[in-house]
Amino acid sequence: MNKSVEKNSDEKLYQDAFTQIQKDVTDYLVKNYQGIEKIAWEGIGIEYRNSDIYGPSLLGNYVDSDVRIYVSKDNYFTMTYQLSEEMSFDDDKNMYVYRDWNKELDDYVLRDSVEPEWIDRKLAVEMDNRVYKRDKMAKIVGLEVSEKEKKELENIKVSKYGSPKTKIIYNLKIKELRY
Repeated sequence: MNKSVEKNSDEKLYQDAFTQIQKDVTDYLVKNYQGIEKIAWEGIGIEYRNSDIYGPSLLGNYVDSDVRIYVSKDNYFTMTYQLSEEMSFDDDKNMYVYRDWNKELDDYVLRDSVEPEWIDRKLAVEMDNRVYKRDKMAKIVGLEVSEKEKKELENIKVSKYGSPKTKIIYNLKIKELRY
């Protein structure tokens, strides 16, 4: 098989997986959080782990998708979703699926979507990182944003009403990650 066809096949699998992740994360945020004006996915970033000398990495490619959560036109924070954390490849199904490690079974078990608790934790951490400046010991030493921006970000809260008027931008375009 030529490398171009193999690469394109992998990219299609990544797009299929992120179609599901983007939908699940977006639906959860829109239905469960107020204060979100826009959710904008930024495509799929791939770090192709392949060496001309050593061949493909045993670890495979690093694949992620960033999403910007806007509270106003210019005020947002970013969350990153990775296939290695949210989904893993199922050889039998020839697709990426959601899985969790089950200690009792000593194996992975399938699940239906991105865990809500995982989205909640990620959202809280990334909002906190956007708002506060920290020292090397992770102690808060100031604000990364203005007081006005901080107040806007604090408007994102769990709510039974959600954010039904949120503008949503999905993006499955493949881009190569460069550092």
